[in-house]
Amino acid sequence: YMFAGNSYDDNLSKWVDRTFKQIKNIDFGANFNTRNVTNMDSMFSDCSGLTSLDVSNFNTTNVTDMRSMFHGCSGLTSLDVSKFNTKKVYDMAYMFHSCTSLTSLDVSNFNTQRVYYMSGMFSGCSSFTFLDISSFSFLANPSISDIFNSTGSNAANKPIPIYVTEEGKSYIETTGGSSINNEYATLIIKSVGI
Repeated sequence: YMFAGNSYDDNLSKWVDRTFKQIKNIDFGANFNTRNVTNMDSMFSDCSGLTSLDVSNFNTTNVTDMRSMFHGCSGLTSLDVSKFNTKKVYDMAYMFHSCTSLTSLDVSNFNTQRVYYMSGMFSGCSSFTFLDISSFSFLANPSISDIFNSTGSNAANKPIPIYVTEEGKSYIETTGGSSINNEYATLIIKSVGI
């Protein structure tokens, strides 16, 4: 493993040097310690050559900034962020922007109560077949401009469903600027138990 057994407690926002742009696979393993990291802004931004990335063991308990974390990772066909603790995060803008090969993404455990920036978060995720953000809270009145720009545009069965709560649907529709294209994606209120 590239960083197995190492502890990295500094700012990870700009660690991806131009030489990392062509890496195909990264598996951080269970021993890569991120428990003290607060900023993961642009960590893998524009790593378009990545086809496999294992961040499933990242400890994100103290992270406040995930802006553009996976921006432009167009080669990824899967990404496991299901265990991310996002309780302290305030910025998720462009987090998955232009992840054009992802067909699904499990963000069901994301806590978005403190998130102020969601602009472009799923913009350019053109291969999504569905998206479930029914766990998302919009209590912080986040900026959502272009959050769904081109989301689902390359899906075979359009429009794709974007599952939300009634509160979420209302917020997205009344706030405006989400750039949802009803030919590509439709907001659907997720019923309890589905």
